[in-house]
Amino acid sequence: MSATTINRIEVGVNTWYQIHTNGAGTTFARIYQGQDADGFGCFWFEKMSVDTGTPMGYAEIFGHEDFTSEISAQERLNAAIRSGI
Repeated sequence: MSATTINRIEVGVNTWYQIHTNGAGTTFARIYQGQDADGFGCFWFEKMSVDTGTPMGYAEIFGHEDFTSEISAQERLNAAIRSGI
């Protein structure tokens, strides 16, 4: 997967990018190449929420979406970086 410049950063595969924070809670997003449930190649977009405001803290992956093309996945990550969602 090639890197693309988005909002003055170079977006690469399997790298978490911070898209939102509100104190102790922070949301990250990434894209990576993988397979769907049927074994076909695809590009995944997912988000991760991290909260350090509690004694134990937590991290949770959510917002899992699959795309058939690298460009579509990169566009989704671009939208997340721009809007924070």
